[in-house]
Amino acid sequence: MAIFIPVLTLLVVLFCDSPLHAGELTGDTREVWISARTNALGSGFIAGSGDIIRPYYGDFDAILNSLPSHTTIHLLPGIHFTKGYEFTRGDAALKAYQKVIGAGIDVTTVRRDRRFHPDTADNEGELWSAADGVEVSDLTIDANGSESDLQKNNAVGLRGSYCAVRRVKAIHTSGNLAKEQECFPIFVGDPVKVGNMISECEVSSIRGTYCTAIAVLGQGVVSHNRVFLPVMTNMAQGIFQGYQANGSRNALIDGNICDGGVSGFETDTLSETNLTIMNNAFRNVLCGVVLIKTGNWNLDGVAIRNNVIELAGGIPNRAGYGIVVRNEDRTGKVHCRNITISGNMVRALPAGRIDTHLMVGIEATSTVQTSLLNVRIEANTVDRLFQWNVNASGVSMANNSDLAGVPLHVRQVGPGSPGIAALQPLDGAIFVNSLTTSNLMLPNGRGFPGKELTIVNAKANGNLLIGAARGEKLVPNRAVLLMPNQSAHFISDGTGKWFAR
Repeated sequence: MAIFIPVLTLLVVLFCDSPLHAGELTGDTREVWISARTNALGSGFIAGSGDIIRPYYGDFDAILNSLPSHTTIHLLPGIHFTKGYEFTRGDAALKAYQKVIGAGIDVTTVRRDRRFHPDTADNEGELWSAADGVEVSDLTIDANGSESDLQKNNAVGLRGSYCAVRRVKAIHTSGNLAKEQECFPIFVGDPVKVGNMISECEVSSIRGTYCTAIAVLGQGVVSHNRVFLPVMTNMAQGIFQGYQANGSRNALIDGNICDGGVSGFETDTLSETNLTIMNNAFRNVLCGVVLIKTGNWNLDGVAIRNNVIELAGGIPNRAGYGIVVRNEDRTGKVHCRNITISGNMVRALPAGRIDTHLMVGIEATSTVQTSLLNVRIEANTVDRLFQWNVNASGVSMANNSDLAGVPLHVRQVGPGSPGIAALQPLDGAIFVNSLTTSNLMLPNGRGFPGKELTIVNAKANGNLLIGAARGEKLVPNRAVLLMPNQSAHFISDGTGKWFAR
């Protein structure tokens, strides 16, 4: 039996005032679309129904603020204008578990409108939130900063837990070094936050003089991102850093690229626990990986593995550093412990104007020598012409080689060494081939039980007499004499005694 629906009833169904949202077809009533059709920023004007057929348009910030938490927000192609977030009434702040999804990088753009918020306060981000579970993806964010801005202009900042920034390109962010206004184009987290991620993003076209491109605070993963910073030709250009972790716990920096700038990765603020920096490429930088702590800030459980660091040489008489672990505290506390530096390659760019005598391949130093503990430098490949700065007691080195694969015995007492040489407090093998050196003093082992040294008399002729440093003892109570091609092994009990084997 056929069923006939009156035409009038059918028209009412099709054209009723209640809009049909695409989300209703899937049972998700919190999915909306926003068009870049017009810029009514600052007016509070909102038009459209929010569905894909009749998307919202008008005042972009007002639209965002009108949407509840747990909303998926689709930004259609074009330019969406925002005031940016400066803790001012009416600024847009994303709510808990909102997702902002564009139509693709360079297809959808969120751009700061410079008519609003004069250059008198920090711009925390064009998309910003302090809530948990916020995600931003598949778009470009244009902070629209200028070279002369006095205040910082960030792109996206998410300060909650379980937040993510994926496939976002940040451009025209700016900071001012003279005003100590450091911009953070993309940052997530807080020292107490967890579960955050930044992946497959790009930061480029930096403006101003002070920038750290991508930063994670607390627990999070930063993976497969690209950062392009100014290539340094003089230090007046400013300070530009690729990646940073501050107050991190169980954070991972993996598979990222940084080209240009002062440093590829840097941390100097708050403490880092179980931080891994691996598989990254830092190219055209003055410094590759820099970890400097002082005061009550610590490093505990850091792995720097399998990174490629290519130092630039564009600044005459400016030292370059591949990897730096430095404790600048003067109290004698052990602030840096359980650190592994392994499998990294440190070299100069082939075309760089580089003074190799100023380049440091790997540094592990402390203002007070006993303030580094269990730092292992193993199986790295470093340009033979680079220096090594190691002056702390709790450091061991093994199986490092130069670019040709030839082993590097870094603490080698070579030609030009004095007749009486004092060793740095470094574990590992010591090869002495200086014909002028006839006496060798063991390093300080007090406070470090189990510290081990193997000393080889590699001189063509002439004996080598090995004794303890002032205030320490060699057991049995006599110096050890090594003839050419002989070796001896020494181990410390941590109380000022060295035992010869």
